[in-house]
Amino acid sequence: MTERLINLWDIGNVVDRVVTNQVYSINDLKRNQIETYFDERYADIEVLADSQNIKRGI
Repeated sequence: MTERLINLWDIGNVVDRVVTNQVYSINDLKRNQIETYFDERYADIEVLADSQNIKRGI
């Protein structure tokens, strides 16, 4: 019985580590997606700012 409790304890620790690693991975992916989005919007703004139509106020 004690051995079974130890195994359950070990499994719980492994599950905690796996879930924590997954949360960190998701965090990294989402952060990269947000950074990419804003980098792309900034590039769009730069293109628009250089547009002759925008400079002429059309």
